[in-house]
Amino acid sequence: MRFLLVNGFEDAEHPVTRRVVEVLGSSGHTVAVVNTAAEGFDRPMSTEERLVYHEEGRNIVAPEVRESVALVRDCEAMVFCYPTVADNPIHPVKNWLDRVLLLGVAFRFNAREKVRPGLTHVRRLGVVTTINDRSGHTDPPGEAGRRTILRTLRFNCALTCRRRFVPLWAEDPDLDCIDRELSSW
Repeated sequence: MRFLLVNGFEDAEHPVTRRVVEVLGSSGHTVAVVNTAAEGFDRPMSTEERLVYHEEGRNIVAPEVRESVALVRDCEAMVFCYPTVADNPIHPVKNWLDRVLLLGVAFRFNAREKVRPGLTHVRRLGVVTTINDRSGHTDPPGEAGRRTILRTLRFNCALTCRRRFVPLWAEDPDLDCIDRELSSW
């Protein structure tokens, strides 16, 4: 299976990302990696990108977006690795979602102007995130990121899309947990 790993850690060789690539590779999958901060996704959507956002075919403006769109169209599964900040994915991952999962890529409109999925070739979605203690909050740590990617994005994927959420404590991540959760994928 062809995986796309969207890496939100500043270090391209972060231990969490490296372990995910190793586990998926040892299971026979191929893994393409997008390092969001290094590839220009530390910047939010530009004015030009926003103006053509709803114009399918014209809405892929920046070269880094074009490269990521090609990877998205070629993959069968996506895994997002990032640190959770204020219960959300770190901003380069959010920017990647905003700038790459566009009309004509992640979704389409039918003749009745209803949203239809554009990622029906994606059969698996995963999140591996590092979290900090959030004592006093009602939601489990990382819940907002889990909802954004595994619930919302999943509606644009294949009907039988399998999902996996792997939260790790930032202070001492249990990398063996990645093996347990992703090796059967």
